[in-house]
Amino acid sequence: MTEYAMLKNKSILGVIWNFIERISVRLVSFVIMILLARLLSPDDFGIIGMVVIFLNISAVITDSGITSALIQKQNRTEKDFSTAFFFNVVIGILLYFILFVSAPLISRFYGVSFLVPIIRVLCIVVIVNSLVIVQNTQLRIAMNFKRIFIINFISILISGVIAIIAVNNDLGVWSLVIYTLFKASIAALLFWLFGGWYPRYFFSFEAFKGLFSFGSKLLISGIYATIINNLYNVVIGRNFQQVQLGYYTKAREFGEVTSGTLSSAIQAVSFPLLADT
Repeated sequence: MTEYAMLKNKSILGVIWNFIERISVRLVSFVIMILLARLLSPDDFGIIGMVVIFLNISAVITDSGITSALIQKQNRTEKDFSTAFFFNVVIGILLYFILFVSAPLISRFYGVSFLVPIIRVLCIVVIVNSLVIVQNTQLRIAMNFKRIFIINFISILISGVIAIIAVNNDLGVWSLVIYTLFKASIAALLFWLFGGWYPRYFFSFEAFKGLFSFGSKLLISGIYATIINNLYNVVIGRNFQQVQLGYYTKAREFGEVTSGTLSSAIQAVSFPLLADT
């Protein structure tokens, strides 16, 4: 088989598995949210919607474009991966500390007093996600989207069942917090068990300088895009009741179940593929 044929097969399989991963995870998530929506009030979803922008911005800052830098770098080494790992974890911990301390301010901004404990517990997901950014990137570089699909599918399925059990035990909005934390934690555990990578070196300033010089530009654009995409959550949460924000967040999520799935799957595969050619 020629190199072109191997590359073609690799790209086709990558797109197929990435498409399966995205559509199946979104559909399962859609079904779980429908079930939870029947058992919870719109206010519960609105409360979580108030925190979403902080989680999304934290995710962008934690990554800081390092993932893309690793993918596009031709002569990447174990020092690069280990440096990225420790950077992600340290930033994740710092961001959680900032969110923990800022929880009362965020609560007063929205005028929701019981938002403080929810923020402090829910935002633990920032640290959990920081632990597996490199493992996920390693699998993307290897075009192993099948394993990513299996990990994400299992994590969302188990966490969904746990959330439904929590709802039936009258935990209310905490069921959504449990769902988010368990989904991230189960995925993190599976990435560590089956991702096939563990940090082998310590932080290297030289490696970080090379990665961040590329990633910093993506960091700025990522923060800007995240703020714009989540601005409505802040405006609605600040000026209206939680129920209105709950309706908005659920309607937006349901509308995004299939939109852009194929194009995002192609983009996710084409970047690591073209970076290594």
